[in-house]
Amino acid sequence: MHKIFTLLGMCLWSCFLYAQAPNHVPGELLFQLQPNSDATLLMQNKLEKKAQSAHSCIQAFVPVASALNIWKITFDPNCIDETQLLNLLRQDPDVAFAQFNHYVELRGTAPNDPLFPQQWQWYNQGQNGGNRGLDIGLQQAWDSTTGGVTARGDSIVVAIIDTGTDTNHEDLRPNLWRNTQEIPNNRIDDDGNGYIDDYRGWNIWRFNDDVSDDLNGSGHGTGIAGIIGAKGDNKIGISGVNWNVKLMTIGWGLGSTSEEIVLRGFNYIYTQRKLYNETGGKKGAYVVAINASWGIPRLRSADYPIWCPFFDSLGNQGILTINAAGKELENTEESGDMPSGCPSDYLMVVTNIDGRGKLRQGYGPNTVDLAAPAQDILSTRLREDFRAFSGTSFAAPQVAGAIALLYSSPCVQLADLVRQSPGEAALLARRLILDGVEPIADLRGKVVTGGYLRADKSLRLLSASCYAEAQNSPQLLAHPNPFHEQLLVPIRSTQAIENATLEVFNLQGQRMYSQQVNIPANFPGLLEIEASSWPQGMYILRLRWGGKEMVAQKVVKI
Repeated sequence: MHKIFTLLGMCLWSCFLYAQAPNHVPGELLFQLQPNSDATLLMQNKLEKKAQSAHSCIQAFVPVASALNIWKITFDPNCIDETQLLNLLRQDPDVAFAQFNHYVELRGTAPNDPLFPQQWQWYNQGQNGGNRGLDIGLQQAWDSTTGGVTARGDSIVVAIIDTGTDTNHEDLRPNLWRNTQEIPNNRIDDDGNGYIDDYRGWNIWRFNDDVSDDLNGSGHGTGIAGIIGAKGDNKIGISGVNWNVKLMTIGWGLGSTSEEIVLRGFNYIYTQRKLYNETGGKKGAYVVAINASWGIPRLRSADYPIWCPFFDSLGNQGILTINAAGKELENTEESGDMPSGCPSDYLMVVTNIDGRGKLRQGYGPNTVDLAAPAQDILSTRLREDFRAFSGTSFAAPQVAGAIALLYSSPCVQLADLVRQSPGEAALLARRLILDGVEPIADLRGKVVTGGYLRADKSLRLLSASCYAEAQNSPQLLAHPNPFHEQLLVPIRSTQAIENATLEVFNLQGQRMYSQQVNIPANFPGLLEIEASSWPQGMYILRLRWGGKEMVAQKVVKI
């Protein structure tokens, strides 16, 4: 062991150059001693040498994993050349291994959209002077899902009641909702929902489906749409919380807005989701959230006996309403605010923090639920462009988008709960969002949760809950996912299953594969699916047995 420190002394006198490497901690090395080396002797030598001025650049020897004889040496990088020091350690016979102390990054899925690095609220690396890591955790969340459909194949919809949407924006067009049961411009209510020609959504001021933001010109609704669901990974502009989702626009176009207009908008969304529930998805829309980035200050919920109960009606159909907190930095419980003051469990209210975690706008310890980072954040701009937006108006759609992301998780238990009890599923989604927040000091005592949105934590909570419920159910774990030509599908069950059928469908409902399987108890059966001829896209695997669907999983071919 004494040789280590002799070699260190040689290096101290001869090495004065230091070039910082960006991928490891400056001034630190890790090394592992041989099994028969004495760590106590190492510590004694360290103390002896520390007293000698020649070793003044050696700062400490720190045990890292003492059971395995792994240590860290810290030194002054201004007077020791790190590479030569590393080589000297590696040459010593008492040292089994030596290496730099490399930085470790969280693995995450990042889209190829060119402006994504500027979207600090998704992945904060200190851009614009913000605190590294203060973001909503989307790169980690996207490892689980990027949105689109449920584990049962329902196309997830977020409704936006606002000024409208730029229907020509290239980063929004692929994700705009269309009422496919309606024939546009034939002056007939084809789907029988009470609205004629509502193919693109509904203009609640003009009673038609012209939902373009051009009619208003403010671009407010277009910015909100981009946050929820600008098309991700398409090499254009930015990415929304969901790379894939359907954005239903309920626009009020020109003119002032009143409660009547708002209630008309709620009614349209309620009708579409109720119709979806009643027809098993053949008509209507699978709306899971409404974004409502507007309100009325200085008013009390007691004065709105019609408006507040509507949130419960929407919630019973499976819809959460996400409202932006008041614009002023004040306690809205004292000053009054609508609809954030409504006492519905199906209403969530969101305020705004900046990149350093500073509260910027309205709060309420009992009525504002959580925050999201929405100060100078990039989104879609009216007429084919992108710009920065700020305010609670752009914090709320992050939560609306995160709710949609939860519904797109591969948790079949959640998808089944939606079909059995949509209101209960909505309350579960709410609880997952609130339980997953990241607490920070500036929100303590200001919002219900004391924290800000973390989509990745909410998804992990859902995954843990889903896994616990799934232990008595068959499990699919298709891999690789995404896949290219061949898909391997292990099927495990705690009970033996005979004459089950594994099927694969595309999103148009076309069956691409079907195979009968017998699954022994507690031993995985394995199917190999040749899929080289399948088009790129998303597919749903379904295992059926005894006349019912038991489990499903989404896979993507690239």
